[in-house]
Amino acid sequence: NTIGPDSEMMEFYHMSARCGYELGYIADEDRFKFTHNYPKSNRKQTIYISRIPGTGKKKTFLRFESPCREFKKKSELTVKVLLELAEINMEKDMHCRLGIADMKVFVVIDQIIDTLDEDELKHHIDTVGLKADKYEERSTAGGDRF
Repeated sequence: NTIGPDSEMMEFYHMSARCGYELGYIADEDRFKFTHNYPKSNRKQTIYISRIPGTGKKKTFLRFESPCREFKKKSELTVKVLLELAEINMEKDMHCRLGIADMKVFVVIDQIIDTLDEDELKHHIDTVGLKADKYEERSTAGGDRF
């Protein structure tokens, strides 16, 4: 086991720094995090970036994700909520997706690590953060937990 990110993830870390993002590393989860602060609305949103396995030619992907709502029990996951998520996923300016895991709603973008450029990196971090914050604010009556 290595301590800290491997060379592939360090390349991503350095690209992020060149783009102005100061990432934190979560060693026990082997992933990075970045917290957007939105001063105009006095809100924040944390984005997590981790490596996930690819398909096909075994390309490695990065997953940009941000939690934005949590359910205390399964009965809160109503048809109405699920339909709302599906409708939001189809909005023309979404450019990412909403999904549910571990009783939380996440905004997610996956990207092949080898083809990631600085414009895509900025887009992914900014879009995931903004869309997650907007959904959290809308679905939790202004809450700002994540």
